[in-house]
Amino acid sequence: MVDIPPTILESDLFVRDLKCPEELQCFVCGDDELDDFLQSEALIACTEGTSKTHLVYYKNVTLVGFFLYAMNF
Repeated sequence: MVDIPPTILESDLFVRDLKCPEELQCFVCGDDELDDFLQSEALIACTEGTSKTHLVYYKNVTLVGFFLYAMNF
C-alpha cells in the first residue's frame, strides 16, 4: 500500500475516465470493500444521466477517489 502524504502534487495524480454506468460496473480495483461500493446499485443509479465517471489515482497505483461529471444540455 502506498502512503499518501498530506500534500499531494497534481503531477502525482492520474485521472481515468470511465463511461457510466457500464464500465463502472466492470471496474475492479482489488480492494473488496471499495469494489463493492463502486459496483453498488445505489452508486450505479446515481451515475445514470452522467456522461463520465473519473477515477483518481495517486502515482498510478492507489485509487484515492472518484467523481462524476454531468453534462447539462
